[in-house]
Amino acid sequence: MLLESLKPDFLPALCDDVAVALAQVESELAQYDEVLSSEHLDPSQRQMLEQLRAKRGQMALFLQTSLTTLRGARYDDDATIVWSRTLQVA
Repeated sequence: MLLESLKPDFLPALCDDVAVALAQVESELAQYDEVLSSEHLDPSQRQMLEQLRAKRGQMALFLQTSLTTLRGARYDDDATIVWSRTLQVA
C-alpha cells in the first residue's frame, strides 16, 4: 500500500530506544521509592528527593506516552489514516 512505503525504517529502533529509556527511568523511580521509604531522612533531604522523583515521574509518563504513540503508528490502512488525518487538520 501507499502508506506502507512511507513507513520510516527507523521506527522499530526508535521504539526500542524509548523502551530502554523507559525501563531505566522506572528503575530510577524504584530506587527513589526505596530511599524515600527510609526513616533516616531529614525533611530537607526528603523534599529534595521527592522533587527529583516527581521530575523522573514526569519523564516516565512522557516516555510511556511516546512509546504508546510510536507503537500505535499504523501504515497499513490508507483510507483510515487519510480520513483520521483529515479530521485532525479540520
